[in-house]
Amino acid sequence: MAKIDYEYETTEERIRTYLKVPEIDRLRWLEELCAFTVMAREAPTTYSGIPGDRQIGRSGGREVEIPEDREVGRS
Repeated sequence: MAKIDYEYETTEERIRTYLKVPEIDRLRWLEELCAFTVMAREAPTTYSGIPGDRQIGRSGGREVEIPEDREVGRS
């Protein structure tokens, strides 16, 4: 998967508020975010956004073609 760079800005007030949260809760939150990220990266692609585009999904870390009867807009 290609790395996507991005920027995020926040205020000192938000940082101070975050630092008041107990460390165990911050670690639990970080663990949940990591688990979510892993699930999102491993999830199959279900919609390309391009009409008529053949859909490619991911299964177990490898790309697989999704059968036509499973494409968006088909039943």
